[in-house]
Amino acid sequence: MLDRIKRVVAFFIDWNLSLLPALLIAVVASLIDTRSPLFVLFALLCLFVMLSCVALFLFCDVVFGGRSLGFRILGLYLVDHKTAMPVSWGRRLVPRLFFLQLNFIELIFVLVSGRTVGDYAACTVALSKRSMENYAPKPVKRIVVSVIVSLLLIVGLFVGGLIGGLEAAKQSEAYEIAYEHLVESDAFERLDLDPDKVHLTSYNYSSTVSASDGKRLETATYGFFVGRYSFTVVCHKTESGWVVCEDCPGFH
Repeated sequence: MLDRIKRVVAFFIDWNLSLLPALLIAVVASLIDTRSPLFVLFALLCLFVMLSCVALFLFCDVVFGGRSLGFRILGLYLVDHKTAMPVSWGRRLVPRLFFLQLNFIELIFVLVSGRTVGDYAACTVALSKRSMENYAPKPVKRIVVSVIVSLLLIVGLFVGGLIGGLEAAKQSEAYEIAYEHLVESDAFERLDLDPDKVHLTSYNYSSTVSASDGKRLETATYGFFVGRYSFTVVCHKTESGWVVCEDCPGFH
């Protein structure tokens, strides 16, 4: 388990060190007036450095003599899954390519099975020197466990984030106005619906700036579900506060 934690920490070290130059340039660029020619120069420089940082992250094993800085600090080696022997730089590149696309899933795989998706693709594993002495390949069933745990965590985070976002949306002034408009509407009374059974199912906020007068238009759209009926209430923010858009499409 210790090697798994070390692998996660090593990834963070390599990733953060790779991005550090780009972050520093981005901070400097944010201090420059956007109308200044220097801003464009720094923006292009920041883009170039960011691409260079990604390349550095991918090829840091080659740059640092076969082992990335994070691996060296944590005492890890990327070796063949079956023989625990060193692998070529091409196979070391595969786990990093996968990490760029599946970083969160990769971290889950490491903590559950000890190997990333990229490791399974390249037939590699990260081990410390002590672990290599008594290393034996793990059974394939750990892949299945990793996939199941990853899916459960992703679904859990998605559902938790969705519920948390909707609960946060309920704390706004716009929500109170939208809710009152819904329960006091003619359609709500005509269908004889219960106000206590109103559920917020969707929320969307948008902010646009008019090209003609430069005024900002803020819009909050709420989706409600009551029984077998769905309702949509759109609110706009005016100088006097949030108001319901009577001309916007509402009830379905």
